[in-house]
Amino acid sequence: MELITVNKKIEEYSKQLDFLIRLEFRITYSPIRRLPLYLLIWVLLILGLIFFTGSESFITLKVVGISLTFIVVPAGVLIAVPIVWKYYKRKQWKRKSIKCELADNTEHQMAFDKEKLFFSTSKDQYEIEWKVFGFYALYKRSIFLIPADNIYSATCISELEIGAETFNHLKAIAEEKLSLV
Repeated sequence: MELITVNKKIEEYSKQLDFLIRLEFRITYSPIRRLPLYLLIWVLLILGLIFFTGSESFITLKVVGISLTFIVVPAGVLIAVPIVWKYYKRKQWKRKSIKCELADNTEHQMAFDKEKLFFSTSKDQYEIEWKVFGFYALYKRSIFLIPADNIYSATCISELEIGAETFNHLKAIAEEKLSLV
């Protein structure tokens, strides 16, 4: 395995972190992603029922609809607040990670073959076998090698960091060994 110098690009790193955050939210919250739309439709239906029907018609339906709205809207807010808070915390984590990356002046190198990946800095050297990674994802000109247990332990490598030929070779091995997210 020949060591390749990884030319870290902060813009690429920022895009990679954004992608990981979006991927986590898509995976975690996909079952409830339509909930705000349903809530909006519900509120619009109740408002339409109130304003476009006579004051005496459908009185029972209006009372039940308004009552349910006063239950559903706070419940929707209670569901949304932790999600927004988590998103805010992830953005803080992204800014902190970028600051750490800017402060890190060490040279990064990597090598890979069909059995493992090898990473080296002036401080550390470590090898990771391909079987550690369960999935891979492609986003723009980056590849993400994602372990099955934690999306934020993903290894992100950009075409701009290692060159097009090396990137395509890495992508070919990932396509052979891993499942696409």
